[in-house]
Amino acid sequence: VDPASGEPGEEGIEDEYQLEDLEVVPADYILKVGVSNFRNAWEGMGPDFERVDEYGLGVRESLAEAVNAVINILGMQPCE
Repeated sequence: VDPASGEPGEEGIEDEYQLEDLEVVPADYILKVGVSNFRNAWEGMGPDFERVDEYGLGVRESLAEAVNAVINILGMQPCE
């Protein structure tokens, strides 16, 4: 819109906006849903739902610390 006349112009007015950095992690794509029988749910899913990827957790002091890292990084919970 032309600020002087209030009429729409043929071309837009270029403008720049500063954006803050944004980090998107796998946990942003995972919806937390309670599953009463995880094994049946897991085995009932077909190969189309499988995602294989590698993630580095770095050196951890214990298994419990590694599990906590997975929870924080991927937004998942341990099961069975």
